[in-house]
Amino acid sequence: MCLDNFKIRTKLIIIYIICVLLPMVVTDFLFVQMVTQNVNKEECRNMENVVERVSNELTVKINNVAAISDYLYMNERLNEFIEHTYSSPIEYYEAFERFIEDSVIRYYYTTESVYNIQICTDNPGIISGAYFCSRDEVMDSVWYQKYLQNEERIFVFAYYEENNAYEQAANRIRHISLIRKMDNFGGDAVMKIDFDYETFAEIMDYEMMDVDVYVSDGQKIILQSGLEKDGRGKYLPLRDVKKKELVVSENVEVVGDMWEVTLTKDKYGAWRALEGRTDTFAILILINLILPSVLIVMVNRSFKKRIMLTEEYINKAKQEQFEVIPGSHGGDEIGNLIQSFNLMVLKIKELIEVVYKKDAEQKDMMIARNRAEIEGLKRQINPHFMYNTLESIRMHSLVKGERETAELMGRFSFLLRQVTHWPEDFVEVEVEASAVEFYLGIQKSRFGKRLEYTVYTQEETKKLKIPKFSILTFVENSCIHGIEPLIEGGSINVNVTSDEAYIYVEIIDSGKGMEEAELEQLRHRIEYAMLEELESSESIGILNTVIRLKMYFNDKVEFEVDSRRDQGTELFIKLPRTEGVEKEKC
Repeated sequence: MCLDNFKIRTKLIIIYIICVLLPMVVTDFLFVQMVTQNVNKEECRNMENVVERVSNELTVKINNVAAISDYLYMNERLNEFIEHTYSSPIEYYEAFERFIEDSVIRYYYTTESVYNIQICTDNPGIISGAYFCSRDEVMDSVWYQKYLQNEERIFVFAYYEENNAYEQAANRIRHISLIRKMDNFGGDAVMKIDFDYETFAEIMDYEMMDVDVYVSDGQKIILQSGLEKDGRGKYLPLRDVKKKELVVSENVEVVGDMWEVTLTKDKYGAWRALEGRTDTFAILILINLILPSVLIVMVNRSFKKRIMLTEEYINKAKQEQFEVIPGSHGGDEIGNLIQSFNLMVLKIKELIEVVYKKDAEQKDMMIARNRAEIEGLKRQINPHFMYNTLESIRMHSLVKGERETAELMGRFSFLLRQVTHWPEDFVEVEVEASAVEFYLGIQKSRFGKRLEYTVYTQEETKKLKIPKFSILTFVENSCIHGIEPLIEGGSINVNVTSDEAYIYVEIIDSGKGMEEAELEQLRHRIEYAMLEELESSESIGILNTVIRLKMYFNDKVEFEVDSRRDQGTELFIKLPRTEGVEKEKC
């Protein structure tokens, strides 16, 4: 069968996809889609009810104000008052008091829909005040300019005005007004009734969450939920409103205009739509999982434990813990795999024992060889036979009265004993520096003014340890091959510093120097220095020290040499700071 070519893990995945995942996804998807659609339809019906409620309340408030305007429009006494010619302000105020006392106009302020009533006329006898004003005073206002442009005798107008002194005093610059021409009795006055904006804005209050309710006149938003109700802000342009996914709207006929009431909100997503239906959804998922899960468990039990056990011992093998899997594990492919693994583990153990044993023998041989080579190097630079000879020469000089010569021979003998004393391979930097300075002092006695020298050791470097002759051999080479050939002599400067990881040795002389070919040859000898070269080399001092340092530090020491003919030579040595001390402790 083609399934035989698939791994067990792949077979389980196929069973899960076909028997569990695919049916569950399809069924649950259809269920969730159905629930979501029903919830959104129900929400749209609720939104339609809200739009109808808002439209009805808006219509009622507008009709109430329209009814007030009808009464005032047909009031004969009001027409007589604004058309009468007044001979003096006193006559006007007396007539005004009588009119207010007998008229019901002042009681219209008690209705929740009216904020202000204002009648503008060209009668020069009327003094501007409450209810009445001169037409000249409102000539430049926004509403009056709209009145002049509008051919309708009555209309409702929503506008924004900042330069109205009366409204600014009340901190109101957003207006909704019913404007009407008072021509019932042949006059030319204009009546403006301002709606109470706060009571209009209260219509927008709605208990639904995440719902935007607004009323527009086709160009701007007149009323909107969630905004301040004090009428201070500017009207928002209709183009700035971003409608959400669910939108329900209804047109409302306003006096002389048509407004639109709109509700908009986000659609219910799948998870939000399932709120309150989670039990049904959980039961559906449970039914989809039970039967296929039983089949998967039955198939899985036959090999799960053995696979996990095999994985455990494979992880141990990754950690270099090679152990045989115990017990009997059947005769199927998993059992055969475990048997093969056990055979492999046994074979690996055998190979490890052979390789480790061989490697240990090679390391022991290498250590023995290195020790023998180092001891051989020590013997090459340990000339004990010279001590008695130097002492004899010194005594002979004393007998002949040559005290300066005798003193130099005594110092040299002391220096020779110090630098060839081998109980320890490593010495402190300050000890090595003292030997260098002692040696250069002897050479100063020889060369006189032809030799100048300085030896500097960084304070925190003095107690660090380095192999013997790490510096002295190179200083000797600079003195003999650099300074001695020059008639005028030269200088030698030695600097020893360190950081957290390395010790740095710098030896600079202004001596004879080298040609480029000679310099390259020296660099090559330092880079590839070997013990076999000591037997054939004419000068073994530098080569000997280079080999010793490389052996002590496992080739982690670095050398840099730079030289020019008649300009001198610079040598830079970089030594590991800790490895030398560790070797000495060993």
